[in-house]
Amino acid sequence: PRFYRAIVERSQHVVSVYEDLHALSDLVADIAQLKLFYSAVSMAHKKGEIALKQRNRFLAHVVKGAPHKFKFDSESRVATAMTEVVLKKCVKDGILTQAESARLAHKCIKANVFADYRYMSLVESVSHVSRKIEELSSRVDAVAQYAVDVNSRVDAVAQYAVDVHAELTEFKRQYRTHLKRRSTVGVVRGLISVVPFAGAALGSACDTIVDFSSVMDLVEVTAESLQVEHVTTVV
Repeated sequence: PRFYRAIVERSQHVVSVYEDLHALSDLVADIAQLKLFYSAVSMAHKKGEIALKQRNRFLAHVVKGAPHKFKFDSESRVATAMTEVVLKKCVKDGILTQAESARLAHKCIKANVFADYRYMSLVESVSHVSRKIEELSSRVDAVAQYAVDVNSRVDAVAQYAVDVHAELTEFKRQYRTHLKRRSTVGVVRGLISVVPFAGAALGSACDTIVDFSSVMDLVEVTAESLQVEHVTTVV
């Protein structure tokens, strides 16, 4: 807890007692820490290190903040300690008036009544945040899967370019050797047979290709039909 860490840290440096108590007064967060702080302030006053008004101001500040800062429990241990022990001691030592003590006791009881409600609200908030994290994780997984799918499409287009290039190389070789028209048409038929592997969407896309010997044209049209960006042509 911050209260105890502050005590250790401040014990290692030479600082005025007033400054130490002032810093600690905002860190008191439960009954045990309040009792330690109460003891330290009372001791400082008895040793003449702080005035009576300063003692009362420090302790009143901590006690009045308890209904808002302390964690009350369903078994009323904290509320009982505040109303039956701490507040009565404050009245006895002249730190609080009877009226101030009564108002604080009412606030402590009210905080205690709603302790379970505040706890349940916290649980619900944590559950809500957990659900949001799970939803976000699902979205991240979906994006990751989409990236995998895109990479698969890119790989498919790259492989398609390799197949087309192979077919074109064969076509040019046969053309250069002046094979018969029937053989040439057979090679062209093999070239076209590669296209359907990417899906029916390429059927209409082929209408836009004029030069089937251009690997770049083939790859670009294929990439558009597959909705893939930034494809590197493999030649």
